Order: sequence, then structure tokens, then C-alpha cells
Amino acid sequence: MNRVLLPLWLTIVCAEPPQDKVAAPPAVEQVKPPTRMQTSLEKQRASVRKQVGDYISVGDSPPNDGFLLPWPKPAAPAANIAFQSIDPILCDPMPEPELERIVKNAADRQSVNAKLVRAIITQESGGRPCAVSTAGAQGLMQLMPEVQRELAVGDPFDPRESVEAGAKLLRTLIDRYAGNVPKALAAYNAGPGAVDRAGGIPPIPETTNYVAQIVKKITQKIE
Repeated sequence: MNRVLLPLWLTIVCAEPPQDKVAAPPAVEQVKPPTRMQTSLEKQRASVRKQVGDYISVGDSPPNDGFLLPWPKPAAPAANIAFQSIDPILCDPMPEPELERIVKNAADRQSVNAKLVRAIITQESGGRPCAVSTAGAQGLMQLMPEVQRELAVGDPFDPRESVEAGAKLLRTLIDRYAGNVPKALAAYNAGPGAVDRAGGIPPIPETTNYVAQIVKKITQKIE
């Protein structure tokens, strides 16, 4: 072999083969830590699920007579559970000073006892403006959709509208039963038709318990 070409040939033969490029490892997505609000909400949800499962029932009445609060819809919800889509986060009871002010203003305008209105709110919704019942009643005073239409309620979850309309309904029922508050309360719960047919408080366990609990609340406050 030509001596001139020998070094070139050795260089070609001895040269290292090109190395395959190694793909860089995929970037690990950085997961942002949950905010304090998210952590707090998760704790609330975990606590609620542990206590009552997929829904919340509160108040003095049995669970099936209570009300439900908005909750994110599970994959397979029970057929009798109502969900409210405007706010999937549980709401707290209204601050007492603000609620008392709303109640007093509505009670004064409708000429009804403010303590009676407040006791109805406690029994109906526990003071939570986002309350939704299994039957479809909504808001602080748990007004049914047909009652909302009759009383021109624009937003049943607005505390002022709910209390104003509820106080107006209560005034109408008290007048209908000539000032008989227990009858008016029974009609608020079961409807005037049931009270008229029974000639008084109908023998419905939910209704008799409802009236007794509210009367008890009023009596305790007066004493």
C-alpha cells in the first residue's frame, strides 16, 4: 500500500463510529401546591362525606324532612338527592347580626313577629341561604317554585328576597286563620289545603313536629 495513503486509511479504520443521540428525559411537570382555600374546602368535603355520605341534612327534623346543600354531583347520585348548580361550594349560615337586620326589616313591613320569622328560618334552613330541599324548596325560608312565582321572587337564594317573600306568605296565612299561629305554621309546612281538610293541624308527623319545634323556639325566646 502506498505509504502516503496509509495514515489516512488508519485514521478512517480506527475512527470511532458516530454515537447515537440519547433523547433527553421528558420534563417532569411541576405540580403546584394547593392553595389554602383549596385545602380548607377539601377538609370540609372530607368531613361532610365522613358524617353523612353524599348529602347533608340539617335542622331538628329527621334527615328526609331536612334540606340539602349544594354539592358536586357524584358519578352515580342517589335518585332523591337535589343539586343546585349555581354554587357547588357549601355555604355557611349567615352572620347573625346581618340576618337579624334582614328579618326585622321584612317583619316590620309585613306586620309579623320578627321572632316568629327567625324561628321559621332556623327550622327551615338553619340560616343557610343556599339551602335546597329534596322537594325543591329553596333559600332561607324554603319557598317552593310555585310560591316564588306568586310572590314575584327573582332570586330565591338572595336572603332579602327570600325573607321578604316568606314574611309576606306568613302574613297571608295568619290572616287566613284569623291570627291562629299554629295553624298558619302548619299551612306554611303542609299547605293550606291540608290544614283546611283537617280542620286544624293535620296529623302529619313532619308537620306536627315542625309546629311544635317553632312554638318551642318562640316560647324560649319570650321567656
